[in-house]
This record gives sequence, structure tokens and C-alpha cells, in this order.
Amino acid sequence: MLKNTDFNIARLLNIFFISALLSLVLSCAENRPEINQIFWQINKIHNLDSGKYYDTLSLFIEARDEDGIEDLQTIYLINDKEELFWKMTEENWIQKTDGEENWFGSGSIIMNDFSSFPSGKYRTIVIDEAGERAETSFTLSKYESGFPEDAFPSAGIRGNTPYYSPGTEALWFFDKEMKLVKEVSAVGSAARNIQIPSGGEVMFAYKYDRANGFGLVTGPYGIK
Repeated sequence: MLKNTDFNIARLLNIFFISALLSLVLSCAENRPEINQIFWQINKIHNLDSGKYYDTLSLFIEARDEDGIEDLQTIYLINDKEELFWKMTEENWIQKTDGEENWFGSGSIIMNDFSSFPSGKYRTIVIDEAGERAETSFTLSKYESGFPEDAFPSAGIRGNTPYYSPGTEALWFFDKEMKLVKEVSAVGSAARNIQIPSGGEVMFAYKYDRANGFGLVTGPYGIK
């Protein structure tokens, strides 16, 4: 039979155990990720390797997580009506840092059959390591499915210096695994100072068609 002193000691131990357990649970509590901004755009591609023209969707979210951005694990893009979804992870997404903003996404989302993207609502979900998630959405309106072939930018490499057609706004450099190495502005004074970045194996030229609201991309151009 417990004595009063034994009972008091047992009660104190129980209180200590419960407090320690609560502290552990609270310390292990995960914060939900947040999506603060979203950017999306249809890009029309002229693929020089295949000679084909097709559409890609560029999607980037500005996300944060109080547990650290390295806690972010997966991004899903979903069109429920058309039963379409795409998955992005750190293995295939592009991460860009702009001041205190961290952007994650891809510029090469594509339909399996290279067709145009169906109009409608698209959900974007980001999930962290603990399974916590945040969601936002955008609506893609029906857009022109044709390709203005004479409007695409052109570019190349002369010696070790890139050159490009008037109106080109950016050059994208990728490594041999087609991971983005660097994006360089081709507007203004930057056009006279572009250097091929270390690790760059291929280059794409980009311009924006403001009249129709989509990007025009030509490439890849091999870098020797």
C-alpha cells in the first residue's frame, strides 16, 4: 500500500512525465507551408532537335515554411476535370531566390501528347516533409493553339559569345541533364556582357509575346 509520501512522489513523477511529454509534442509540432504568390504562363516552344512546335506550362510558387524551405518536398499541379496531374520535387524543380522570396517550380510542364493545355481550373498543392500542405489555384482560359513561326527568337554561339535576334529577352543555360544553370537577361546593357556559365551545355532563347500573353522559346543550341 502506498504511503502519503509515496503517493506525493508518484504524483510529482506523473506531472513531470506529462509535462515532458507535452514539451516533446510541442517541440515536434510541424508548421504548415504557405503559398504567398503564384506565377504561371503558357510558353510556345520551337524545339530545334525535333523540329516540332508545342506548348509548355511554366508554373512557379513563392512558398515558405517556418521549419525551413528545405522542409518542402513536393508540388502537385492538378486539373480535376480533365484528370490531369503533374508532380515536382527537388529532383526536377527549379528553385529561385529573389531577396527573401523563394520560388519553386518548372518551366517545362507538358502534355503527354504535346497538345495544348485544356482550359479550366488548375490546383497547385505544396506538401512538406511532415505531410502538411498548402493549396492555391488559377484558371487557364482558352488560348490560341497555333504557332507564330516567324515570331520566335533565334540565337547561337560565336566563339565563346552568345548572339541572338532583336527582341530576345533572356537566354537560359542548362547542363547536360537539362537542369537550369543560369538565366541571363538579354535586354539593355546586359546584352553586351553575356558569358556562358560554367556547366552550361545547351542554350535557349526566350521572348514574351505581349499581344497574346505567352512566351516564345527556341532551342536547344549546343555549346561547344
